[in-house]
Amino acid sequence: MNLTPEQNAAIHTHDRNLVVVAGAGSGKTFVLVERYLALLDANPDWALNQLVAITFTQKAAQEMRDRVRSALLDRLNRAHEKGDPAAIALWSARVSAMDSARIDTIHALCSAILRQNAAEAGIDPAFEVLDEMAAHILLESVIDDLFTALAADQDPVINLFRVYGAREVRQAIIAHIAWPVEMPPEGMLGMWRAEWEATAAARIQALLADAEFLDAADWQPPGGFPDGDDALLGVWGRCPLHLASLRSSHDLAVQISALRSLSNAINLSVGSKNTWGSVEGVKEAKVPLAMMRHLANAALNDIGSPPDGYDEQAAQLLPLWASLLRLARSAYGDAKRERSALDFDDLEALTRDLLTEYAHIRDRYQRREFKHLLVDEFQDTSETQWQIVRALADPASPGGLFIVGDAKQSIYAFRGADVRVFDQARAQIGRFGGAEIALARSFRTHASLVGFFNDIFSSLLVRNPLS
Repeated sequence: MNLTPEQNAAIHTHDRNLVVVAGAGSGKTFVLVERYLALLDANPDWALNQLVAITFTQKAAQEMRDRVRSALLDRLNRAHEKGDPAAIALWSARVSAMDSARIDTIHALCSAILRQNAAEAGIDPAFEVLDEMAAHILLESVIDDLFTALAADQDPVINLFRVYGAREVRQAIIAHIAWPVEMPPEGMLGMWRAEWEATAAARIQALLADAEFLDAADWQPPGGFPDGDDALLGVWGRCPLHLASLRSSHDLAVQISALRSLSNAINLSVGSKNTWGSVEGVKEAKVPLAMMRHLANAALNDIGSPPDGYDEQAAQLLPLWASLLRLARSAYGDAKRERSALDFDDLEALTRDLLTEYAHIRDRYQRREFKHLLVDEFQDTSETQWQIVRALADPASPGGLFIVGDAKQSIYAFRGADVRVFDQARAQIGRFGGAEIALARSFRTHASLVGFFNDIFSSLLVRNPLS
């Protein structure tokens, strides 16, 4: 495969920390694997487990492991063909070490660090890791037992059951077990509004990136729009105005209003075959309009309404919610301790605290155990995870950190990732002399769409446009 200049720089620049901004189809997985291998080629004294690659999913980690293993075997075969004893020994050792290679998720890395330093972390080194499903099942069981006990004791928090219903309260506690509980009502209202605004903005951006919506909005008859004053032509004439407002505005209220106006403007009960040539011509012109209206209404339904007076009343019940959340967290913590178990949040928090509080442990990883850290899908990285990454690979030390991310993609996942963490990491790495590389060429995206993607995303997330 011929490398683009950007890919070549991302793979072979080893003396600086790097941020690679890469969208889907830009070859970022190829670049990540090739950089990993290039680092091994350039540093024969490195043990394989001194090179750390963090992926977002176990599936991605396994894919990268398989690619690296295949490449190492290829290097070993070439060494045999050349009859080079030193190279044979080097690549044989690295192939043998693949089972212990540090190519895994952030949670697997945290687990390994905590087991190595269990005494300082204050935990049993044989702890059980609860994946998301196991943690959810345990939390549900804990909440059920807690609610039964609270109802039997007539605890004041059961007033929440009377207002909302026990099932709804149960779902809310499970979903928001990590929410701050000491926040005053006005603060919680502000947080609710901020959360609603962020979710609404993300939903609108997702709509603007929806291929079906884009195709419908860009539809034209094969021979162009006909002449005349047909009402269906009027519908098509009004849609671009609302779409332009939806795409260009930075004001969420304006965007929602434009989306609602777009939906209301689409009248499918009009249209003359005299203007459109035939009944089939009228039907064909209505299909993309129907799709636009359907997708716009679905987005509006997902967005809902901002917090209102009813939510103000709900905020006054926060002391009861806070009490119930504290009880639930305590019971959940007790249940995990009984099992000597940690969930993903525990792994992250304990690792961050360990590396923050014990400088000698942090220095050991930075200076000896880890030579280089590669992080994929950085747009999905949380603040806590970024704290862990920079404790293991100091952005102020050149050549030890490589991150890959695409701020555009984070809007689709609705995982709670904050794209500002990516921006902060980019700024911090740049401040200490690191470089940023954009894998601007997409091997999937059609060239005619690139400019449109830039229009959608540049104002919201991306500093450097595609080119």
